[in-house]
Amino acid sequence: MPRKRSRRSPGEGSVVFRKDTGKYQGAVVVGVTARGNPRRIKKSFLTKAEAVAWVNDRIAELHHGMQLDSNATLYDAYDAWMSNGKTLAGWQSATIDSYERTIERLVLPYLGHLRVRDVTAPAIRTLLTNLAEGAPGRNPNRLRLRTDPEKASEPPRAQGPAGIKRAHSYLSLVLNDAVRMSLIPANPARQVTPPTPPEPLVQRWSEEEMASVVRRALERDDQVSRYVLIGLGTGLRTEEILGLTWASVDLDERILFVEQVASSTGPKEVRMGGKTAAAKRPLPFDSVTAGALQRQREYVLQLPAIREAENEKRAIAGKEPLPWHDLDLVFCTRFGTLWDRGTLRRQFNELQDEANVNRIRLYATRSTHGSTLADAGVNLHALAERLGHTDPRFTAKKYLRGSSAAHRSVADKIGRILEAAGRGSSGANGSPIPLAAAPDTASSGGGHEVEMPPQSHLEPQGA
Repeated sequence: MPRKRSRRSPGEGSVVFRKDTGKYQGAVVVGVTARGNPRRIKKSFLTKAEAVAWVNDRIAELHHGMQLDSNATLYDAYDAWMSNGKTLAGWQSATIDSYERTIERLVLPYLGHLRVRDVTAPAIRTLLTNLAEGAPGRNPNRLRLRTDPEKASEPPRAQGPAGIKRAHSYLSLVLNDAVRMSLIPANPARQVTPPTPPEPLVQRWSEEEMASVVRRALERDDQVSRYVLIGLGTGLRTEEILGLTWASVDLDERILFVEQVASSTGPKEVRMGGKTAAAKRPLPFDSVTAGALQRQREYVLQLPAIREAENEKRAIAGKEPLPWHDLDLVFCTRFGTLWDRGTLRRQFNELQDEANVNRIRLYATRSTHGSTLADAGVNLHALAERLGHTDPRFTAKKYLRGSSAAHRSVADKIGRILEAAGRGSSGANGSPIPLAAAPDTASSGGGHEVEMPPQSHLEPQGA
């Protein structure tokens, strides 16, 4: 009687030659079914050596706790990662919105249907190529419905280097979580190098433009003007200014405390904390900023009385009273609620147009503040703390590199060195060599050469 073959246990593997395909098939038992039968994963190879190596690798992964029998797709891994971030990691609404918009629009339509263990480096490289070319994904409509139903029928757009790098970075975060959950042994995204987008230029006003804006803001002295003066004087982020409360401002000591921010996306709300661990900080301010805050305080204190007078008229007319929300905000609407960014941005642009300066983004009052102080030679560690940066090297990279005044100072210094080195030199004909460009004789009326002094470094005008 032939001996009955025992069933293989999880962690055991085999390699057989399949005559019907002419290939070697590796198989590894990864678990058992509900009925107690072995559950295997299989893969075919052209050579026996490749099949044996594959079997040995899978057995090693099983011994390290890998869930090789999992059929979880990238979609499932993404859902689990997002759920953990929202409930356990405490992600903020802006972070959640950024992840959802990028991954659900740029990653899941192409790779969401794949099992996590089938998301390989070549598949990720193909994804980045498709994003660069604007090629459609496998099922973009169904996946896009999760974030924006109105855009479900729109064809995909080709992404630039920044969008491709962001998609790669966020996909890598999902795959890192899959590694932690033992779904895959390693993150394949690390084997793929995304394109490097060019460093964005720091957007800021020049010293002359800043002076023009400050003068116009002092003349107007309305809420948006005071917002600009405080932004230039403190370098606060937009969300930090809009979330600032009077309880965090000490006008006598001229210091404020950044403790909470206004939400930038989703429902209008104020939350504790900030963008980074260093965002919660004390911030001394100057006399111009103190004056703007004092006038803003007087304006806000008048709002409840104005509301009461309006409600008396509405009561006589039989209308419902207008509400007042006492949120203690430094900048608020006439109802006491968070100031709408769209309204703020529109009024901000009007102020720029009146000051006859180049338009910058709302956030760029902060970069103007940082660049101006960097030009003035402020200690970088102090500037980093003031701006709420964790690393002073980031402050130097962001605000020193793009400074036109700093570049002019460097040019002036090398010019003085060259002039000193060239004094007393003569040309081939024995005549002195001019050390600086001569003026145009047609416009100056003379033919003699004039040595131009080096330009002096302009000190930045502070607000």
